[in-house]
Amino acid sequence: MKKNGIGQPLVLAAMLAVGFAVVWGLLGMWSVEVVEYVMRVGTFEVEALRFLTDGTPCISHRTAGEDQVGRYTDLEGKPITLAEDQDAPSSGTFLAAKLPERASSSNVSWEARISVFFDGRSLTTVWYLVTYGRPEGTAYFVAYDKETKTRIGYLGTAGFRDTPPPEEELIPFSGSAYTWGQKPRVIVSHEPSRASRQVRAPRGFVSDWDIYLLGRGGKMYHVDLHSRTMEVVFDDARLRSAMLLPDVYQANQTKHGILQRLAVRTEDTLLVLDEHGTVLRRYPIPEPGRGRDLAVMETSAGEAVMYWTLPAQEPTRKFEHQICWVKPDGQYRQTPVALTGGALFLTPTQMGIVLPSPLAVVGGIACFLAPNHPEELTYRQALAENLRQFWPALAIAQVLAAGLAFRCYRRQVRYGASRSQRIVWPLFVLLLGLPGWIGYRFGLSWPVLESCPDCGASVPRDRESCLRCTNDFPRPAMKGTEVFA
Repeated sequence: MKKNGIGQPLVLAAMLAVGFAVVWGLLGMWSVEVVEYVMRVGTFEVEALRFLTDGTPCISHRTAGEDQVGRYTDLEGKPITLAEDQDAPSSGTFLAAKLPERASSSNVSWEARISVFFDGRSLTTVWYLVTYGRPEGTAYFVAYDKETKTRIGYLGTAGFRDTPPPEEELIPFSGSAYTWGQKPRVIVSHEPSRASRQVRAPRGFVSDWDIYLLGRGGKMYHVDLHSRTMEVVFDDARLRSAMLLPDVYQANQTKHGILQRLAVRTEDTLLVLDEHGTVLRRYPIPEPGRGRDLAVMETSAGEAVMYWTLPAQEPTRKFEHQICWVKPDGQYRQTPVALTGGALFLTPTQMGIVLPSPLAVVGGIACFLAPNHPEELTYRQALAENLRQFWPALAIAQVLAAGLAFRCYRRQVRYGASRSQRIVWPLFVLLLGLPGWIGYRFGLSWPVLESCPDCGASVPRDRESCLRCTNDFPRPAMKGTEVFA
């Protein structure tokens, strides 16, 4: 083995190890998903939590690989028959425990900085929400006539104007202009780009042209494109998220469809507002649900249903849901239910095979799994919890790494590596596991092994004497064609 400096070979081996780890991980995850999907289709039943309008919980059952719900049961497994005129039970509206505080300017593309809306006045009038996509960015609205290609005007915090709004009238806004996803900062009641059939909702409900922007500092702006006005409808530093809530409280059905009200979540309260921010009802969030992402809905019985999902546990692989029925006075009742979800995920054993590297396993647990825990847990507590759950993955990766590190040391001895190389390379493999062994094995140059004429041992021929018996190798036989200076 060549005895050059160790720095450059280490860098090359590390690059090869990272590349192998990425390819191995992707292929491993794909293989696990394919195998589990094939095993589930036709035989595996997926369960989901649903609620009737009066707040009665039920479980929907469907076969994996199919979208249509096959049947409904209550929490005890007894069949439920829905009336012909009854809508499908609701899964609730998602309200995040906390929205991202800042936006990364490098990740927000121009496509994500612009969103299209219509105002219900004219089919030719198109409004654009333009955001800067920076952590301390701003936003504004601008309208154009798509037939004449002329600009109609702008909308800022002070209202409509013909010229671009000055700095003080721009909306303090961080993030993208996307209106979809579980944690949007731009909230609308319909597909924003739909120009036709926009109608005004009854007083107290959200119309098609109502837009709500979650600004910085706990401010929420109501933009009425039809009247071309803007107002602050909520101003509380405790604001965490907002979403539109279907009105099953009064079961209002019109040609507009199911009417919607604005729902706002603070640290400890769910508020139901009208379109201008007037508080209609408030429900205290039970202590166990604070700091967790919640699914919520109002019921015709005058309560709010709030539930959250806990991570699936081995060996049952069922997701536990905690359900709370909350009254406006803060009284609530709670019940748990464990359901089999349809998501494919890695078990600790599979994780140890897909990530056969102790460093990768620890990094995944520390950087990706621990931060997903509720806010009432400190990072150290969340990390300890995940290490407790995923220790088999770390054990599998570490045992494999230890075996390969021993092979690495034996190979270093066989090739006559220096003392420092006998320490550094086994440690490299011990940390990186299988990817480290691949980088070490195929990232270094290895001399040819030949039998020593004296002792018969298979030794490297990159030196003048035998590594085992220390005798000099015989010089090559003279052929008579050599040239001597």
